[in-house]
Amino acid sequence: MKIVWVTMSAIGKAAQIFYGRDVQSGGWIDATYERLKPYIQDQTMDLHIVAIGEEQKTMYDEETLVTYHMVNIQRLRGIR
Repeated sequence: MKIVWVTMSAIGKAAQIFYGRDVQSGGWIDATYERLKPYIQDQTMDLHIVAIGEEQKTMYDEETLVTYHMVNIQRLRGIR
């Protein structure tokens, strides 16, 4: 089962992945991930976390088995 979480900015582990640092918020994502971790590890679930950001990029974290996406909505709309 594919699961997609969308956040308004990179928080939790996504902030570490994209910016190389922690941010104060995002505890709910990390806590919920921990509850789903057994299902992600046995490949019952495929978790993707989408964050609104300044760039378009996708990164796969081999440690958590989560795919992180940064999406620039303004760029998608054609606004520059």
